[in-house]
Amino acid sequence: MDIYSWLQRDDSFHLIQMTPDLVKTMENNERLIFKSRDRDSSIFLCSDSKTFHIRKKNHSNTVIVLKHDKENAKAIGFASMDSELEPKVVSGSIDISDVPLFEETGEEFTDFVKRTNPPSFADLRAVSTASKTEFDVQWAELNGCEIDGHAVILGFNLVVSVLKTIITTLVAYDMDQEAFSATKLQERLEDIRPEFARTVLAQFATKTPAGYSLDKPKISRWFGLQVLRSTLAPVKEEDFLINWKDAFPAFFDVSIDIQSLVGSFVRPFPNMVQFYNSAGLPQDPVQRFKELFKIQASWSLEEMKPYVEDLNSRNLKLESFVMKYARRKRIGKNYVITRR
Repeated sequence: MDIYSWLQRDDSFHLIQMTPDLVKTMENNERLIFKSRDRDSSIFLCSDSKTFHIRKKNHSNTVIVLKHDKENAKAIGFASMDSELEPKVVSGSIDISDVPLFEETGEEFTDFVKRTNPPSFADLRAVSTASKTEFDVQWAELNGCEIDGHAVILGFNLVVSVLKTIITTLVAYDMDQEAFSATKLQERLEDIRPEFARTVLAQFATKTPAGYSLDKPKISRWFGLQVLRSTLAPVKEEDFLINWKDAFPAFFDVSIDIQSLVGSFVRPFPNMVQFYNSAGLPQDPVQRFKELFKIQASWSLEEMKPYVEDLNSRNLKLESFVMKYARRKRIGKNYVITRR
């Protein structure tokens, strides 16, 4: 093909790869926004549902061409580019380093704002390198709350108090816990700010065509984790289950299952459980398994899984991966994982 060059340098334009994920996003007519935490940080492209990390790939000898006319195959080069932008789907995130923790201590909110200078909720959403969906989900999990346009994080004790009050109110007024109106609930929450109730419902309830429905499995697990964390020393599993059941508001009918807490506890002794934070586990597989067997002599494969699955980079069958660093031992009708 004959090419005639008429090259102009214009750094205000950049090429971006049209990956399948990006094409699908555009076909869905989702709005795309470039975001960065500051001028020196990485650049992200955020849609309603996905977050793309943008990486600049430098290259040379790239000419942008167009056909010169319809009569022949001649083309004209009209611009040159020395780089292109490569979008890669990543998990979005919210930087809450400047978002203060709010506990209801009797302090007026206006005084709290003067003292802590929280960012506006609109600004936080605008600069957060996360899609709209990811932001909403993460903000709810963080107990994020918008009060008078300001972004704050509700403190743990405040969340517990509001959640218990919501559950107690639903039970006391015999409201349908699987289909209740947030408006009617708020009418009965005399001492709870509407913003607090909305924040707690965002984490512990789901919206349905009929209103809101309490997420009982999530509520059950959440209370179980709080009881587990409060017990520093090993505790009999039977006693733990009793304490877990007692932690719920009176007359709240919800089931408990210790398997829902897998990944948050270990069994240092038979029939005993203890809270365990896996954040400090070694990244080296050999050292990771050595540490786990130091904590607990034998494991079920199901209870070991959350502590080792991040190491399985080749996506092997879990049992095959574990057998590279441990062995399987039969005890009665069951199998357990022990050190080599």
